[in-house]
Amino acid sequence: MSAEGSYWLGKIGLQNWTGIHWALVLAIVVGSASLSYWLSQTLKRPIDILKIRIQKLAHDDLSASGDTARIIHREVHELALAVDEIAEHLDRRIKKITSRKQQQEAVFSSMAEGVMAVNSDRNIKFLNSAAAKILGIPNERQKGQGIEAVVRVPEIQDFVNLSLKADHPLEKEVELLGATSKHLQLRSSPLKSHDGTRNGTVLVFSDISRLKELESHRRDFVANVSHELRTPLTSIQGFAETLLTAEITDPEERRRFIKIIHRHAARLGSIIEDLLALSRIERGTEGQAIELSKMDVRSTVRSAIEMCEDRAQGLDIEIDCECEDEAVAAINAPLLEQAVVNLIDNAIKYSERGKHILVKVVPSPQDVRIIVLDHGIGITRKHLPRLFERFYRVDKARSRERGGTGLGLSIVKHVCLAHRGQVDVQSEPGKGSTFTIVLPTPH
Repeated sequence: MSAEGSYWLGKIGLQNWTGIHWALVLAIVVGSASLSYWLSQTLKRPIDILKIRIQKLAHDDLSASGDTARIIHREVHELALAVDEIAEHLDRRIKKITSRKQQQEAVFSSMAEGVMAVNSDRNIKFLNSAAAKILGIPNERQKGQGIEAVVRVPEIQDFVNLSLKADHPLEKEVELLGATSKHLQLRSSPLKSHDGTRNGTVLVFSDISRLKELESHRRDFVANVSHELRTPLTSIQGFAETLLTAEITDPEERRRFIKIIHRHAARLGSIIEDLLALSRIERGTEGQAIELSKMDVRSTVRSAIEMCEDRAQGLDIEIDCECEDEAVAAINAPLLEQAVVNLIDNAIKYSERGKHILVKVVPSPQDVRIIVLDHGIGITRKHLPRLFERFYRVDKARSRERGGTGLGLSIVKHVCLAHRGQVDVQSEPGKGSTFTIVLPTPH
């Protein structure tokens, strides 16, 4: 060893160290390094596990909490447990939100009304299947599309523009013209974020076409009833005033006036009686109060024919019956008899003298058909769709002349509905008409 090296060893007191001392120092250094490396690895591994766990959380993977058990470092383990607790809390919240969203989607999907959400940029945020059906547009890939590109109805586009500007709910009715017109009721409400900022609008579409149709039928019904009642009442009032004020000494003239009053009073009574019958049938059908019994319909049909024979014979009209085979159906005999009487009576009214009417009962495994066929004047095609409406007449003058109230076929229709059946008609001008009551066969 040089003099200078000895000098410095002496200075630090190490000149007397032996090899053992140096070996001990080396062992301490190596041990410290090994311990340091072991500690760093022991700490690094749980931190890596925790890092991976947090990265999975960032990518919406909340299912890796089992890795926490492999962390033995207490402080890191506690931190990992805290992360797991946050993940479990997030998982519960997400499942709750998802469940609520699914419930809302189920509610929106089952709604008869259409629902559409539009943001401030006039882009569609949500559209349920009912809205797509009502508007006649495909439901797929509409989210994010502009309202003008999806809904090509100017009235609806204008309503959306007004709704986006308004701070209160709006309502409007729109008629969509096409092969069949459609009436829509539009309602809108402002769409706001959690801080109250306006960011769009929610629109609800209701198809009120059926309501409009019923409203139109109601107006027509009131107008028709008023007209039908006013006509005989006016005649009764006029002839009664004549009898009261005029000095009519001729007994035959007075008798003629009284017969006219009686005829119009009878017509008025018939109208009221038919209206009441129709009301009873409709009320019974809606409330399912009409009792049906399994029985052979042939006796009911024969009874209806007997009730009409006198009138038919007075016009030299013959009624033939073809009902040989047993035909069992669930029926209300008095109601079905009334329906068949109305059809036969209708055939008599629109048949000329000397013609004949055929009534047939045709059973099958699926149904029983009661067919009333005449060789009368027939009906043009344009009248057939409205033939069973109240007070609808093809030939108003002939119907009133023959004593019709305009309610007979409507009663037939509702009797068939009460039997869960239907009535059909086929007719050609000059060739006669065929009315068919279809009753389901009981199982």
